[in-house]
Amino acid sequence: VQLPCLILALASIWLPGSPFDPITYFKDTTFSSWWNTFLDTFRVTSGVKENVSNSGVDWSDFTVAGRSAASLFSLYIGIALSRYGLWVADLAITQIMQESVAETERGTVFGVENSLCMFFSVGKDLLAIMLPDPKTFGLLILFSFGTVFGGFLQYIYYCLKSKIKAKEEVSNNKPKESSQDASLCEISFL
Repeated sequence: VQLPCLILALASIWLPGSPFDPITYFKDTTFSSWWNTFLDTFRVTSGVKENVSNSGVDWSDFTVAGRSAASLFSLYIGIALSRYGLWVADLAITQIMQESVAETERGTVFGVENSLCMFFSVGKDLLAIMLPDPKTFGLLILFSFGTVFGGFLQYIYYCLKSKIKAKEEVSNNKPKESSQDASLCEISFL
């Protein structure tokens, strides 16, 4: 569920109105200009609104500040729908881990899994800090899509491995826990 929705967010990079232009960004950016932009993100504003032009959506031609809003809405809808897929994936991961990890080892396994999640979350935050310009936001989308797709491929590998192991055990008349793992994969793909 999450992967097809992220494809919608991925498509937003190339839709009209997208600011995605990493080539220009990296060609025009020097370390000092990047550093000044980085420091500007930490400056506190007074809270007084400066004279800002109306940047709302013009629904008559579907634009925001004169640029097409197709990219913007595709990104928002893709992210919102993929959150549902993430929620489902989290439930599936937790169920698989609870059913396949010995009770005495669950605390350690879940602790390591949580640590890995936090490590990659910090990595995501660092990437967002290092690439603050809207021209580079597409790179973050590509990276996010790549990691989710990599996780999907690993899950497919796990399911295939579990099914093969279950078939071997059935042919040897020794059904064990891996047949239960294979049944989890069948449920997940429905």
